[in-house]
Amino acid sequence: PMSEEARTKAEADLRTTVTERDSQIAAKDQQIGELRNLYNQSQVELEQEKEAREKDRVKSQNEIDKLVLINEKLRSELDEIKQESFEVPDGHIRRVDNVSRLVWIDIGDADFLKPRMTFSIYSKETPGVARTTADIKGKIEVTRIVGPHLAEAKIIEEDLYRPMSPGDYIYTPLWSPGRAERFAIVGEVDLDGDGQSDRALFQQEMAVRGAEIVDEVDDEGNRPNPAIDESVKYLIMGKIPDAADATLAEDQTRIKNITNHQADMRKEARLYGVRIIPLNSFLDYIGYKSKRRLFKPGDNRGYNLKAGAASTGVNEPIMNRSSSGQVSGSYGAPSKALPPQTSSGTTSKLFGGK
Repeated sequence: PMSEEARTKAEADLRTTVTERDSQIAAKDQQIGELRNLYNQSQVELEQEKEAREKDRVKSQNEIDKLVLINEKLRSELDEIKQESFEVPDGHIRRVDNVSRLVWIDIGDADFLKPRMTFSIYSKETPGVARTTADIKGKIEVTRIVGPHLAEAKIIEEDLYRPMSPGDYIYTPLWSPGRAERFAIVGEVDLDGDGQSDRALFQQEMAVRGAEIVDEVDDEGNRPNPAIDESVKYLIMGKIPDAADATLAEDQTRIKNITNHQADMRKEARLYGVRIIPLNSFLDYIGYKSKRRLFKPGDNRGYNLKAGAASTGVNEPIMNRSSSGQVSGSYGAPSKALPPQTSSGTTSKLFGGK
């Protein structure tokens, strides 16, 4: 058995060991506390630095956005002043028959031209094509391929004050010999101004002419295949709807998506040097002519009819055109009976009467 002295010594050693361990733990706790405080301070400083950097980034981005807008504005103003275009004519008019309303152009089967291709027409004195729609003097549609470098086309629209003549330029952005042109489009597609979407018809017209729509935001605001790069010829801008006009939440979401995609596509177009063009100008450049609108009973759209109840010249309102059932008094029964016509028995003195 352990003696009392040994037990006392062992207990003293244990207390010493515990005290030393407690001191070490306290020192570690203090060290951990100091490190934790240092860490917290570092985190605060880091967050402050991040906030400062974020403010600098936002400020720089705002300045960049402003400069981009200024650059776009200056570029648009410069384009309007200089009216430069890097596009070249696709061919020329060789002959015009004003009686049959036909023209013959100097491209054909060897140039991989197909019927139904449409072109815009420019005077041979014009310094370039696709500068501005004001230069366009008419539109034609290819009806028959005559030879390797000859085709027949019908005149579908013409400026009467600037008739087509041999040597005039023809141009369309849709066609290049042996190559399919690529396009991107965003916004509403209304080809005839009736307020209804003509996206399917637009896609069909593009496909018929051999063009490809490689990037598109549909009517629901979806952009399934972002594909704007240097191979895209034009970014076509349709009408962007206003979210303020939408009453339903899903319509507001759809319009917001279209607007966001439009902003992204404009940035991508600037990055790759793709020309941005309004839909109406694009339709003029390709020589597209809207089909005649068909009146449908119950449709409340306005139509300027050449013959009808309203005057298109003065915008006269349509009044009640039903008959009252009455006729002029000139043709009606007299209101009072006339007195009977009786003779006095005398004759004029000219005939010997007394």
